[in-house]
Amino acid sequence: MMAARHRLLNLLKVEVAEVVTAMAVDPHDHQTTRPPREKTNCPADWMLFKRSQGNWCVKVFAGQFTHPQAESQCGAQGAKLTGLQTNEERLRLADAGLKVIHQNGFDKAAIWLGAKRKASCPRAGICAPIDTFQWTDGQTTGTNGFNWYSGRDVVEPDGVWRNDWGHQSCAIQLLFASGTTDRSWTGFVHGQMDDQWCQDQWKFPPHKMYACGKLAT
Repeated sequence: MMAARHRLLNLLKVEVAEVVTAMAVDPHDHQTTRPPREKTNCPADWMLFKRSQGNWCVKVFAGQFTHPQAESQCGAQGAKLTGLQTNEERLRLADAGLKVIHQNGFDKAAIWLGAKRKASCPRAGICAPIDTFQWTDGQTTGTNGFNWYSGRDVVEPDGVWRNDWGHQSCAIQLLFASGTTDRSWTGFVHGQMDDQWCQDQWKFPPHKMYACGKLAT
């Protein structure tokens, strides 16, 4: 009888030990997991654009460059010509560009942007204007940041052809010292976009700027 009782007690001890082992929790599991830190650090004088895909730092520079040359200038700073995720970003960039215009005494200027014409949309009428270009910085998405000029006679981006330069395949943001309009660009409003020949350096308009963007740290 006593032996049977001892065997029963031993079985109970084993079962209890197994339950305790199964319920045991690693002490590290009790530590609270901290969410990753939001990256908001930008270099001095760069704007912070908050984005769901990763915060983005942007700065406007004055420089008489073609689009490829402007891209190289951004690359030297670990950045790329920036795209515009939203209309708010477009307006903020226009405001920043206006300050650079006044600092340099320009009457008007164009900011090179990180956008290129899609190969499937070489000229006007093939694609809807909003779908004609795509962002090239590897971070900007969608079409909400595009705001092309649209008038009675012209709807941008119209992809004008030149024998030496081909179709207008790069994008600029037009800025006017007035902050509103300029009589030499009838119908255009400060901050609107236009397509331009990527090789242009001095003409349309004569003063050039470029906007670089890179991920915040």
